[in-house]
Amino acid sequence: MLGATTAYLEVMLRSYDATANESAGGTIWFDNAQVWNAAALGNNQTSMPYCELVSPQAPVQWLLSGLLGDLPAPAYVALGVYLASWPTSSVLNVALGRGAQSSATARLVGNSTGFNLAGGGVTSLLDPASYGGWYVATAPGSGGWNPRAFSPLASDQPGVYHLLARLLTQETGGNVGSVEVRVDTMQRQTAWYGQGGDVTSLADLLGSYYGPFSFPFTQGNTWTVVDAGQAQLPPFAGGALSDPTQTYLTPRPQIADLASNSVLAQASWQLLLPVDGSLVLGVVNNPSNGPFTVAGQWLWNYVDGLLVNRAAQGGGGDGPAWTLSVEASSVPNPAHAGGGPGTQGTGSINANSGADPYLTLDPTASQVLPNGGGPNTPGAVNVLAGYISDGTASGNVGAIAGEVRYSPLYLYPR
Repeated sequence: MLGATTAYLEVMLRSYDATANESAGGTIWFDNAQVWNAAALGNNQTSMPYCELVSPQAPVQWLLSGLLGDLPAPAYVALGVYLASWPTSSVLNVALGRGAQSSATARLVGNSTGFNLAGGGVTSLLDPASYGGWYVATAPGSGGWNPRAFSPLASDQPGVYHLLARLLTQETGGNVGSVEVRVDTMQRQTAWYGQGGDVTSLADLLGSYYGPFSFPFTQGNTWTVVDAGQAQLPPFAGGALSDPTQTYLTPRPQIADLASNSVLAQASWQLLLPVDGSLVLGVVNNPSNGPFTVAGQWLWNYVDGLLVNRAAQGGGGDGPAWTLSVEASSVPNPAHAGGGPGTQGTGSINANSGADPYLTLDPTASQVLPNGGGPNTPGAVNVLAGYISDGTASGNVGAIAGEVRYSPLYLYPR
């Protein structure tokens, strides 16, 4: 029985077989789950509709397999987002990263769960505009707040990431600049909250990595996509006899408010953005002197490195390009794309790259096997994660549609 103050419900599906000889080694698939309102059954309600309180406001994690070739090669990637209204003087932030290694256990996107150093005072609030339909909040104070979204084994997803999070501070005025954020990665013998779930105990703590603080907020009471900094997993070198399947890593943003002990902060999704394989990163402007508002249409970003190989063979003048098109449907149309870099005063929509000029895919990316097994090349999978967010308003992330094209290097003479 749920009380009137219930914030959210987590459903766990569990199966077991009392007669092992009947279905030993069998496989079960759970396609979905349905929760019934038992209190309404007495009102001639014999069935319930299938409903989800899940918002599309989330980063994405993609897997690409079946790539041909023997060397990493440039690719074309189209990233599309539907814009109900994107007026002039607006910005979109775009990021897509590929990890240098792939892992079947990698989890790069998650929702923040509450935890603070005092062991209490965290609330969960429903919000249809947030990832998963809810967010968590507490007053971080100067001691810091550590909302968590990941706690993998040290063997699960080794690599170098940037930890991004959708955060909000309720500070206002000059106090907004007093809220600081950094990466804090703990290595422990147990996951999430430590031995026995005792948030005040650090008896199983093996080590902590702290990144430098930054002051990312420029506005109060506004959701902001914050880059908390670099998170290397594992954060420390392991010995020859270390077993990465026996320790856990918990990377999370640490938020401290140097101005107040009572003003709330809020946390929604978190993203481990891979940066050690290939990284496409940019800012797209609809400038202040732009000709129109993009409304009820798709904005497609085409980050194209396919001509780089031709340039290397004497094609002359060919190279990577970031072009754009506005479409009425969720289908990319690079044939009539155009444009390039610019500013908020350029007069037309423009895209500006801030990292690699194009996405590189690797058909030989090492695959980390489950349970701490070593790298394995056959069956390699490229693991990508990224987002497109509103850079000026509420830090909302749009649902991304994507298309990737890849040309193996062995097709080009060397």
